[in-house]
Amino acid sequence: MTPAPKLIPLHSTHSRGISGGQRKRVNIGLELVAQPSLMFLDEPTSGLDSTVSSDILGSLGDMASLGMTVIAVIHQPRYSSFTLFDQVSENTEVEMW
Repeated sequence: MTPAPKLIPLHSTHSRGISGGQRKRVNIGLELVAQPSLMFLDEPTSGLDSTVSSDILGSLGDMASLGMTVIAVIHQPRYSSFTLFDQVSENTEVEMW
């Protein structure tokens, strides 16, 4: 008689969870549920690939076209991302304490 195969409990299997892009989209979405008139985002595209970055910036642009004020800090954006902004302000003053 052959022994029964050893079964691995389901709770011990490895699960990856959600990606960084999914986490950022969910967090932005959670903030949008409150229908704010102003949204301030600190580097909403950092660590994301160009497709996800473009999706996020496109959605923020859609929100801005509906009347929401969107302020975002973006470091070294791609040209395609840069063109999505209506107004750009550059901060060249650096203050060291």
